[in-house]
Amino acid sequence: MKLQKEQFEKIRNKSKTIEVRLFDDKRAKLQIGDVITFVNQDDVNEKIKVKILNLHKFNSFKELYNSFPVSDFGYLNKEEILEIIEKIYSKEDEEELGVLGIEFELI
Repeated sequence: MKLQKEQFEKIRNKSKTIEVRLFDDKRAKLQIGDVITFVNQDDVNEKIKVKILNLHKFNSFKELYNSFPVSDFGYLNKEEILEIIEKIYSKEDEEELGVLGIEFELI
C-alpha cells in the first residue's frame, strides 16, 4: 500500500499504529496476521513491513476516529485528521463502502 511521506515516517517512528482506508474489495481480503508492505510514494525504494494485529470496520471515519485515541493515527486532534481524510476520500465512497482501521505492529 502506498503512503504519503508524512504517514510513512509516522509508521517508521512508531507514532502511528492504525492506518485507515475505505473498506473496498482489496481491504476486504485482509486478515489478522497478514503482512502489509507500505511504500513511501515519494521514494518507492523505501518500504516498511507491518503485521496486522486487528481490523476495525466502521460506517464512517468519524466513528473510527472516535473509537481510539487520535494518537494511534499519528495525529494530535480529531479535527485535523478529519479535515485531511475528507480531502482524500469522497463522502459518497465512505457511505457506500464503509471504512477500515488496520491496526498493526512494525516488523
